[in-house]
Amino acid sequence: MITATELDVIYAQHGIKRENVLFLTIYRAILKRIADGTKKVEFRDLTDYYLRKLQYVDKKNQPTGLKPLKYILFKGGYTNTSPMMLIQLVDWYSIEKGYNSGSERSRFIREEAKKDGFTEDDEYIGLILGDIIIQK
Repeated sequence: MITATELDVIYAQHGIKRENVLFLTIYRAILKRIADGTKKVEFRDLTDYYLRKLQYVDKKNQPTGLKPLKYILFKGGYTNTSPMMLIQLVDWYSIEKGYNSGSERSRFIREEAKKDGFTEDDEYIGLILGDIIIQK
């Protein structure tokens, strides 16, 4: 179990501000794939819920800018003893049906999405993962 106080110590040790951390729950099996390096992109539904986690929005729910996110804190469940991982967030992209920017990162995300069972008709957010900072 890791407490909020312990998390603050970890953040301080690595020069991380809370505002730079995105918190997401995740299945333990997926967390294991990230840990062993076989999963390099985490996917989330392309919904307002997840877009608001990544962007600032105004009162009309219109995006006004990107949040300064540099890390993801994954928690593998909802209990105090659930495993967790703090990992760098390299970048993120929204993949929309019928649109393809053709960029190298977009191609990379689409290739990784196919490995996870996504099709060209699916819409999602791809979170490109970097180095693991800490794992408990």
